[in-house]
Amino acid sequence: MVIKTKSVEFMPFFLSMFLFLCGTSFFVYGLLGKGPFVAVSILTNTLINSRTKQEKADLSS
Repeated sequence: MVIKTKSVEFMPFFLSMFLFLCGTSFFVYGLLGKGPFVAVSILTNTLINSRTKQEKADLSS
């Protein structure tokens, strides 16, 4: 439903929360020295996604 409407209105809160917690736990795991490549890839994806969202916001205004 989220993809069809292109809105997060129908996205369950708990799905968002657990995806955030899962990503955060993998990032912390990588920072603790167990998997630096995991931490770097998550950080890179976060930076790319935040920049893309900012550019979309600038284009729509």
